[in-house]
Amino acid sequence: MIEMNLMQPSGLAMVGLAQLFEMNRIAFENGENFPKSIKKNILGWIYSAKQSETRLKRVEETVSLASQNIRANQYNPLK
Repeated sequence: MIEMNLMQPSGLAMVGLAQLFEMNRIAFENGENFPKSIKKNILGWIYSAKQSETRLKRVEETVSLASQNIRANQYNPLK
């Protein structure tokens, strides 16, 4: 689809996010329960990556953390 100019590389990250959430029901349910502002910030963080490899890495991190009910790209003073 990228070759046919129907989708930008950043769109692949969003497709990947949806597919990973479909495969991990717990992560999907936890992610759905995050506040709207947090979901918007996470999507902005993913979309702001300049390289597609970085976007895909952030997508994987988002789903992995959501399965533990942890919000991706959030300040954690305990670390």
